[in-house]
Amino acid sequence: MSQDVARKSVSVRGQSKLWLWRGAAAALLASVVGIGMVGVSGVAQEAAAPVGLAGVLPAETPAELTDLAGALPETWQTWAGELTAELGKLYATPGTIDEQRQTLAALKQRVGTLEVAILDYRYQAAKAKFSDLRGELLRRVSLAEAALAAIEKAPASKEAVTELVAAVETYESTGLKTDGKAAAEALTKAQAAAGDAGTGLAVAFRDGYHNYNLRVLVSEGFLNKVVAERRAENGIVDDCILGAKVDGCQTTWTNVGVDIMPSTGVAKLCLYAHGTISSNTQGVTEQATIHTIGNHSFRAEKPILFDGDKFSTQGAGVGVNANNTTVGATTIYDWIPLLGRFANQKAIQVATEKKPESEAIARGKITEQLLPRFNSEVDRKFGTGGELNGQLAPAMERLHNANLYPQTKSYYTTDSWLVGDARVAEAGELGGNTPVGGLATDGCYVQIHESFLNNAMDRALLAGRTFTEQELVNEMTRQISLVVGKELTPPAVPKKEGGEDKSLTIMFDANDPVRFKALDGQLVVTVRAAFKQAGKDETIPPQAISIPLNLVIEGEKLKTTAGDISVRAVEKPANVAEQVARAGVIKGRFQEALIPREEDRAFFVDKDGVKLQLKVEEIVSADGWLTVRIR
Repeated sequence: MSQDVARKSVSVRGQSKLWLWRGAAAALLASVVGIGMVGVSGVAQEAAAPVGLAGVLPAETPAELTDLAGALPETWQTWAGELTAELGKLYATPGTIDEQRQTLAALKQRVGTLEVAILDYRYQAAKAKFSDLRGELLRRVSLAEAALAAIEKAPASKEAVTELVAAVETYESTGLKTDGKAAAEALTKAQAAAGDAGTGLAVAFRDGYHNYNLRVLVSEGFLNKVVAERRAENGIVDDCILGAKVDGCQTTWTNVGVDIMPSTGVAKLCLYAHGTISSNTQGVTEQATIHTIGNHSFRAEKPILFDGDKFSTQGAGVGVNANNTTVGATTIYDWIPLLGRFANQKAIQVATEKKPESEAIARGKITEQLLPRFNSEVDRKFGTGGELNGQLAPAMERLHNANLYPQTKSYYTTDSWLVGDARVAEAGELGGNTPVGGLATDGCYVQIHESFLNNAMDRALLAGRTFTEQELVNEMTRQISLVVGKELTPPAVPKKEGGEDKSLTIMFDANDPVRFKALDGQLVVTVRAAFKQAGKDETIPPQAISIPLNLVIEGEKLKTTAGDISVRAVEKPANVAEQVARAGVIKGRFQEALIPREEDRAFFVDKDGVKLQLKVEEIVSADGWLTVRIR
């Protein structure tokens, strides 16, 4: 029994030890597995955590980009499909940081392709569509690149950068001033969070949303068509030169033109006058009369500077190339057969020997006559107290009074273009984007960004005010008259003949009462206001009325017509049927008021008492810019 008990005891102890070891092994294995799982879980979490632009950009491609890509010409649809796929990779499946960089680089190449297409004459019919897509794509790619760089250098800024991207997307979709202000505030917050790494964000935002919003480009060829002239003047020569009494006649042909000189910070022009002087004179002394033909050339130049507010001039310079040719002589010995011929030859020889001296005198006299006159004429036109400054000063004063004077401006010149950039945008207001470059066609371009129109309209102080239709027309005419310095007559609001009075009283919204958007060949005006119809007590709650205006050139006319007007309630209506009826009333009235208009595309400017004809050659509305080319 004792042995059996002992065996059982040993057996139990052995099994206990075995179980103990098994338990210890299981615990150890669990610990190892647990530690491993924790490590694997940590790796999985790290791999799954958003990197770079993941979670920063919207989860889906912005609708504007896909819509614009789909609107490209049929021959571009394969290319558009490739673009859409790359956009999907950036937004929906951004991948690793290296993959994001590759996608952004590919999209930048797409922007370059669009810029080439915009300037290609073969695609001029779709120019507006290419421009719209190019602008939308460029702004987003630039901001995405800057966001990626900021997050890599300052990871703690990711949340603020995400807020900036979201605010910009909201502004892209609405264009409202309040959303633009929110985007600017988000930029300030992101810059503070990113520190030095936020510089790229500021540059991308400036180029896309706070750039100049008014641009004027004038080619050298266009300026010369306006300024250039050719003169012919006849005169009498009556002088004493080298002891001879010289008289005769001369004719001066002068060509006046402009050279544009490269300059930064100020536009620089060089007004020149070059030409020839032909003279036929005789110099008389006691011994002989010398007959001379003169053929002289000259060039006078005078620099003109323009800083955006006023013209100024610098001193002129003159260069003269004189050429006198003696063509004959008569002497007191002409009546003697042999002596006369010898005397003539001797007189011509003496005159020829004095040719360098006579030509030097001619150069001096031409310079003496030309330089003061040239200086005086140019200064009278372009000098500090000149005619043009006299016209500019009151115009600048009117802009100041209307609060339309640019907060920022820049004028410069290249070899062949004069460029003036300006931004009308106060604190809290945004500006333009970067327009397409490479405008190679000769002429004058005026480019107006929708932000300029929006900011200018804000200065009209319509927000929160109430007008009848005629009162509104009168008020806008009055304000335009103050800016242009000319009293304009307000047009009468059209009335429906033989029907009830359907005129509206307009109660403008306190925020963004009138907004402009330039895209796809149209200038879209959106009015946000409540309305009251004549003879009715009901006030129609705030509506957003979008009016697409088509500006086209047909023959010698510039025509403006309204497209399909859309009306929607600012806030969701309680009764859909009632809203449909209200929208119909408002749409009908706007259609009656917005009758097609046409003007001559040719206009005239005064050039020293002569009417010079200019013509509007092209109007393009795209990517936020309304571009007018004049020739």
